[in-house]
Amino acid sequence: MTKTGIYNQLKQAEYKLDIEAIQALIWAEQSYYPEGRKDWTDRAERKQSEAMGMFKALKELLPDTSKLKLNEESTALMWEYMELRQELKEIKENLQKAVA
Repeated sequence: MTKTGIYNQLKQAEYKLDIEAIQALIWAEQSYYPEGRKDWTDRAERKQSEAMGMFKALKELLPDTSKLKLNEESTALMWEYMELRQELKEIKENLQKAVA
């Protein structure tokens, strides 16, 4: 396996964990019950911690990744992650407006 292949596999795993974390945060924001909100927030924190571990592993295994390219699957996951982050931001803004 090439260095770029390893890089893409690790980035995909990192993005998948980040996506799961954002989805859990979205569900936490939409939960009607405090227990449910806490459960989803805890799940998100675990996924974020796992993603950070993947990021650290990536940096340790491949310290110079500036020349490596994302493949199509990695790029698609990156865009999905960015869209979910925007959705979470909009949900939080709408909830703040509703409270105000």
